[in-house]
Parts: sequence; C-alpha cells; structure tokens
Amino acid sequence: GLATAGITGIGTVDMKHARIEGRTTSIASSTSPGIHTVGLYPDTYDVAYFVAQVADTSNNQYEMAEIIVVDDFVTGGSTQETYDTEFGEVGTSVGLGTFGTRVSAAGTTELMFTPAASINTVVNVYMNAIRHEDDAKDNIDFTNALIESGFATYEGTERDIKRSFELKHETDPIFNRSFEGNNSDIGIAPSSYEGFGFPAGEAMSCGIPLISTNGGSLPEVVGNSGIIVPHSNPNELRKAIKELLLSPEKRKKLGEKGRKRVLEKFTWKRAAKELVEVYREAISNADNRSR
Repeated sequence: GLATAGITGIGTVDMKHARIEGRTTSIASSTSPGIHTVGLYPDTYDVAYFVAQVADTSNNQYEMAEIIVVDDFVTGGSTQETYDTEFGEVGTSVGLGTFGTRVSAAGTTELMFTPAASINTVVNVYMNAIRHEDDAKDNIDFTNALIESGFATYEGTERDIKRSFELKHETDPIFNRSFEGNNSDIGIAPSSYEGFGFPAGEAMSCGIPLISTNGGSLPEVVGNSGIIVPHSNPNELRKAIKELLLSPEKRKKLGEKGRKRVLEKFTWKRAAKELVEVYREAISNADNRSR
C-alpha cells in the first residue's frame, strides 16, 4: 500500500517473534488538526521498525520516512517511556505533519501523526514489530515465498573467518586493525563549519600534514601549518590531496610545522594559563567598577 494513497484497511500477520502489519489512516482536513494513531503494537513486543508514507491528497504531495521505536514498558513498573528516531526522509514536499510515539498504561505503544492544518492526508504505515522469545523457528508459507523466523547463535565473520582462518592483509589481521593517529600520510578536515576544530589539532599534534577547509575556526587552528581550501569545494580539496600525495617533502615539512604549532599554541597548560588571565582581568574590572 505504500505505492499509492488508494489502499485502505489494516493487514496483520503475527509470527512467534514478529508482527508484520500494513495500516492505512485517512485524516480529513482541519484548521486545528489533532493527534492520530497510525500504527501500534501491544506489550508482547519490544521494538518496531516503521516505514511511513504521508500523502497530501489536497495538493498531491508526498513524504516518506523510516522510524524506529523502542519502549521500556514493564508490567507493574514505574516508567512508561518510548524512544524513537526518524530518518531516511524523502518526498516531494516537507512539513506535511509530525510523528511522535507514546505507550499507554496497558503497554500498547502507538505511532502517532499530527497533520499540518487544512490538508487532507492519507498515512500508509508498514510495521515490523519484534519481541525476544527464545523458542523454535516459525514459518509462514505463501504461494511463491516463505517467511521464516528463529533464534540461533550467530556464526559470522567474527568466529568463522577471523578466528578459524586468521586472514591477514599486509601482516595486519583483517577485521581487527587498530587505529594509530600518526600512521597516516595526510589528514583531512573537510568540514563546512567547526566551532574549534579538534580533529585538525589532533592530526597536527601527531605530525600529520593537514588539509583543511576554511570553515568556521579551522583557519585559526591550522594557520600556515597546513593547506587551506574553500569549504564545500570538492575540486579544490581533490587538488590539495593530490598535491600532498605526490610530494613527500612537502608532507614532511607541513607535518613538522603542524606539530610545532600545536605545541606552541594549543597545550592544556597554555589554555589554563590564558583562562586564569581572563578571570584576573574580569575580577580587576569588577573591583574598579565597585570603587
């Protein structure tokens, strides 16, 4: 039903470990729209994944989003909270309404939708609710397909490949390579904006030649100890990367300059000293005003 706003009704399939449901909710236009339940699962389930499509049938506009919901309801417990995150939003328009979640005193978790004012909407929701139930697998046999669920110990790359075969690449174990900050040819800070630019400072402190954008405070951190390019300009960034990769001598020079700059300007000792001076100046100004 997600492909069209013309599908109506509710379709539900219950399995041992999951509930699969498709639900359509039509909401009439209102200047003061209310909250509508567009999906729900009972307390016997613990988490749900939703794909929700909102169709503005008044203006032929659409929005679609993925939503994950977890609840902490326990019978007789003191809390009844839900935790949700919405992602993967696409559509021909934005602002058709807002989603939210709640859990009732009976433990039913609801996905709610409040439409924008003065539009007719149809909300199609696909739900896959899951619960933890350690028992035998379950099968649903269709004419041309089979859905199977079950619990078992995961036997994947961690156990089967890494431990059994000990695969390596250039003497480094695959899937188990630790990060060393000074084991890089170049460092890149491609941000459009940085409040301070800790990643840039950390790279410079390791002696790594740095390429940075001019976003936010990055130029103040990097100074003349790195290559600075305009932010949001992939062509200039590409040229700078190529330049450093082709010049070992320049990499070495910038790496040394960057480390020297960090040691001179960005140590915690210097930061503490300058903070003390700020406090002293503030106290002195306050004393002068009180006289």
